[in-house]
Amino acid sequence: ALSADRNTVVALNDVRDNLAQTGSGITGGGIVILDGKMFGTGTPSGNSIRLNWLSGNTPNDIYGDGTGTLNTVSGNTCTITNLTGAC
Repeated sequence: ALSADRNTVVALNDVRDNLAQTGSGITGGGIVILDGKMFGTGTPSGNSIRLNWLSGNTPNDIYGDGTGTLNTVSGNTCTITNLTGAC
């Protein structure tokens, strides 16, 4: 999960079969981009998530809550995401 991370590159990873933990309050899945305010931190900014292989992650292979700025997610091989162009 990227929560309030800045200028981080997540690339060339094989991310499989991760599940949301019941009752955690954090949307689970493979790669997750979240606002850090629930942890007392800021929003994610300037991160790049690219060229990863994701499968079998529930509920999403890649999930973003829509917060932050200048985050790019592209060129990943995955099936389930809420982010346009992530897969």
